[in-house]
Amino acid sequence: MNVSIQSLVTDSLRDFRRTWPQLVLTDLLARILAVIIIAPALGLLVKLFLWRTDTGVVTDEAIASFLLHPFGMVGLVVVAAVSLGILFAETGQLMVIGFGAVEERRVSWLAALFYAFRRAPQLIRLAGAAFVRLLLIAAPFLAAVGGIYWLLVRTHDINYYLARRPPEFTAALAGAGILLTGLALIVAWKIAGWLFAVPMVLFEQIGGRDSLGASLKVTSSHRRAIMLWLLGWLGATALLSAVATRLIGFLGRLTVTQLNTNIFLLLVTLGIVIVVGVLANLAVSVFTTVLFPLLVVRLYRSMAGPGELRP
Repeated sequence: MNVSIQSLVTDSLRDFRRTWPQLVLTDLLARILAVIIIAPALGLLVKLFLWRTDTGVVTDEAIASFLLHPFGMVGLVVVAAVSLGILFAETGQLMVIGFGAVEERRVSWLAALFYAFRRAPQLIRLAGAAFVRLLLIAAPFLAAVGGIYWLLVRTHDINYYLARRPPEFTAALAGAGILLTGLALIVAWKIAGWLFAVPMVLFEQIGGRDSLGASLKVTSSHRRAIMLWLLGWLGATALLSAVATRLIGFLGRLTVTQLNTNIFLLLVTLGIVIVVGVLANLAVSVFTTVLFPLLVVRLYRSMAGPGELRP
């Protein structure tokens, strides 16, 4: 790649320091919007596709047959496309703020909101095209996992296999694990090639479906490095979250050990620890959520071209 990981992280952290009020406010508003408006709207969309069923719901046993039905498949693609498209638009707001920081321009959260959601139709098309392609890739792997289940572990209830752990259960777990690991690597490889699709929709005005091919073309000679970078980012994010959780758990256990003779003081201190834990996990989540788009924008600028942030 044309930029080292160290310089990429350093520049992105500098962008974060300069724009963190807009970034944090944008992310928090997106989370509130998701809870108040987007989640209920998606729930209504799911209900719309379930109206053909007798009860309006799908039981665990009927989920597979519903999704394999053409109507259920269409519903799955539409709901996934809308969900991912909204997620891309929310991430796009952060990318717009980061793009402005690279160009020494201050972009407010409101301007970023309007800029990203004006491109929401193209982002939904992008999400739909990407989801369908990933679904086609995953289909043979999922079918193979279903075949393993049918051949080896369909005879008894899952609790029986968890308690007894017969050889066929171990073989099924090993086979499914190998298949799903291979699928995860292929998906990571594809996502690495599509990494610049959202920035291209936002900053080059490329159509949703066309941005996938354009991104693949730009990343063709660097996809392995990008995939390793993505896997490293996921690992670092998981590690940071685990450290925060372990630290809060340690403080909780220490509190119980030291204050177990005073119930009132113990309850007050545990309440404070719980609040601190929630705030710490929220801070880690917000930081990693807003930093990733800044990293992608920096990487996009170094590899794909400058693009344009229209007023």
